[in-house]
Amino acid sequence: MVGVLSSTFSIAQYTVKDYDRIAQSIINYTVDIDELKANANFLTNKVGSKLTGSQALDQASMFITSKAAELGMDSAYSTIAFYLDYGWENSTTQLAIVEPYFYSLNTSPIAWTSSTDGILENDIVFIEAENVDFLGNPMVSNEKLEANRKLLENKLLILHNSIEYKTDSTILLNRLSEEYFEIDRPNKPNLTIERLNGMITSMAKKESDFNKKLREIGVKGIIQPSQRNHGIIRGHGSFSGMFAEFERPIPHLLVSSSDYNRVLKLVQTGTTKIRAEVVNKFTKSAPIRNTFVEVKGAKNPDEIVLLGAHLDTWHLSDGATDNVAGVLILLEAMKILKGLDLKMDRTIKLAFWSGEEQGLLGSTQWVSNESEKLDNISAYLNVDSGTGKIRGITSQLNESAIPIFEKIFDPLRSIGVLGVKHQHSIGSDYMAFNEASIPAFDFKQDPIDYFQRTHHTNLDSYEYLRFDEIAQAAQVVAATVYYLANMKEKFSRK
Repeated sequence: MVGVLSSTFSIAQYTVKDYDRIAQSIINYTVDIDELKANANFLTNKVGSKLTGSQALDQASMFITSKAAELGMDSAYSTIAFYLDYGWENSTTQLAIVEPYFYSLNTSPIAWTSSTDGILENDIVFIEAENVDFLGNPMVSNEKLEANRKLLENKLLILHNSIEYKTDSTILLNRLSEEYFEIDRPNKPNLTIERLNGMITSMAKKESDFNKKLREIGVKGIIQPSQRNHGIIRGHGSFSGMFAEFERPIPHLLVSSSDYNRVLKLVQTGTTKIRAEVVNKFTKSAPIRNTFVEVKGAKNPDEIVLLGAHLDTWHLSDGATDNVAGVLILLEAMKILKGLDLKMDRTIKLAFWSGEEQGLLGSTQWVSNESEKLDNISAYLNVDSGTGKIRGITSQLNESAIPIFEKIFDPLRSIGVLGVKHQHSIGSDYMAFNEASIPAFDFKQDPIDYFQRTHHTNLDSYEYLRFDEIAQAAQVVAATVYYLANMKEKFSRK
């Protein structure tokens, strides 16, 4: 592994007495799989999707605080992180071809888009999009829309060409290998929170202008394809729909790629009529909360080891692998530490973030609000990669992290931990901490079928959870947290 540590670095500063024995006791701890399943059932089948701003997200937060009390945690609470101008929920979605024959379409609305005007039965027309944004939303210039005004009035609109069917060439049960951890990626990606926010604002403005023109012309809705095959719908939300300053989008419906291709081929060969009914509710001024659980440290209670997993999901499914699995892992890790009556010098704090899917909003706002206290955080650990076993962690290009985590992982290799990946990851709540110069790391898990099937899709349900692998991940997190909470020194900054 590439990297040269400072001559002043000494692993002795970061050792923990009797750690190997403690790690073995954590490995030997029997995780109650039935209880894991019960907790998962509540956070998926009972609560449903937990879109940011929804009552379901609040239910999930209350469940966590009640579980923390059962486990004997010192405190559990939620705080307002930020406000959205609008919350959003969907109560009815129906879409079908009614001419030249009846055929029900596999569909889901894009979040923060409008309802239809009752039940529509409209012709559908095709105009090819000139470009798409990074979420796959089609865009057409005002000039092209104006040139087709008469064709578009009172119609439903499709804008994509046909979606190519691709047979999966990757193994659906993906496992990380030792070779994966041996390949360093020392280059830092150029995506920052500031740049991400700029992209979101720019996209919201473009969406707003596009939808304003569509509404003025009289377009009744847009149907667009999922970016997945095999009947899978991969969804997202409208950024312009979340904020009062922008035009609220007209109805936007995603359909499976095969259904989309069927509609397109019918439109290209003759008149096609679609029946659509969508009922969406916008709620005003939704306060969005983060949820926290704490166990006070015995010797250095002001110093904190912070663990995070986002609690919010997209609306298409229950968000089992993204990120109920991460929530379960954190809660079970704390149960293990409590069950073994292990003492920690530093305070352990669990953070269950909201608004992650809308741009890391909950964690970013918390880091901003707590700026004067951030120096008390020894390290931040993030869990947001599905239901697979934890195989290691990213160094985030922090050279001093590598020997520390290698020391932590050495006794955990018997349960499948492989090592440290020397790279700087992006894409989840650890980004806000990295940018604030807090040592923040992302656990690397076996992908399984996360990216092919469940990530942000209608399939992300209870059935895709692997409870034996969640149990292993909880053991790895518990051992890692114990070590970091009891090191002689706080984690070295970069």
